[in-house]
Amino acid sequence: MAPCHRRPLAAVNLGVALREAFIAVNDLVLARLAAQGRTAIRAAHGAVFQYLDDAGTTVSLLAERAQMTKQAMAELVVYLEAHGYVTRTPDPDDRRAKLVVPTARAAR
Repeated sequence: MAPCHRRPLAAVNLGVALREAFIAVNDLVLARLAAQGRTAIRAAHGAVFQYLDDAGTTVSLLAERAQMTKQAMAELVVYLEAHGYVTRTPDPDDRRAKLVVPTARAAR
């Protein structure tokens, strides 16, 4: 079979294209949440939800995964906890640490 020789398409920056797709999907999710009355959720909270394990995750690990400071992640977690989307519980493997755990409200 002969190789296919196509003219190259206009140069597309893959990183930019992926970012734009992510923003579009995120905007749809936020609009649906708002339509359901969940207006407390903002785009920044994706940094918590996308890296949060079902069994719970420490703020330190969430911050590392999201590539942000622990302080900034802690602020997001405090906000989400105040609005009933996460709870903080003692880590059974480390008495000094707490796990951020999604609530049933977050699962819905």
